Amino acid sequence: MNRLAEVTIRLERAADHAGILRLAQRDSAPLPPAPRLLAVRGGSIEAVLSLRSGDIVADPFEPTADLVELLRCRARDARAIGADYGLGSPERSALRPRLAGGTA
Repeated sequence: MNRLAEVTIRLERAADHAGILRLAQRDSAPLPPAPRLLAVRGGSIEAVLSLRSGDIVADPFEPTADLVELLRCRARDARAIGADYGLGSPERSALRPRLAGGTA
């Protein structure tokens, strides 16, 4: 793949499922849990990050370290600005300030 090809970082869509499965098989890795961020370069899904677990699946036959770092940065940014992505993680709720009466 052309390393200078345009890279898109985005949330997965229903139509991406087969491509994500193929990538996981190619990487000999289990399918990471949804929701997932994708790194798409040159029209191909080359790396996937689970927003729930942080697990990564990447094409072992392409240089993907840069894509993995982009995915991690994007996931950190999303959490920092409060984008939920349906995570509902316990650590996030633990960081919410408590209001009077014990509700968050």
